[in-house]
Amino acid sequence: YLGGSAFQTVMDNPVTAYRQLVQQYAKDAAGKPVDPTVASQEAKAVFRAHPVSASLSGVGPRLVGVGFKRIPKFGILLGFSFF
Repeated sequence: YLGGSAFQTVMDNPVTAYRQLVQQYAKDAAGKPVDPTVASQEAKAVFRAHPVSASLSGVGPRLVGVGFKRIPKFGILLGFSFF
């Protein structure tokens, strides 16, 4: 259960990282909205230039979140197994 959640988080991370990059490039330096195709092209350029680091961007904090979400359930089950 915990391993499956962690696996899913790692597998889904490239999609999540790409979506966040598109949102990041959705505004220019002045804070004005940019055409979505331009934002998408810039995000794709980042992924082409650095595919591994862009795909793994932010995976650490997401895995910590998975741990905080899933471990309490296992802690209770582990506690029951000792009694």
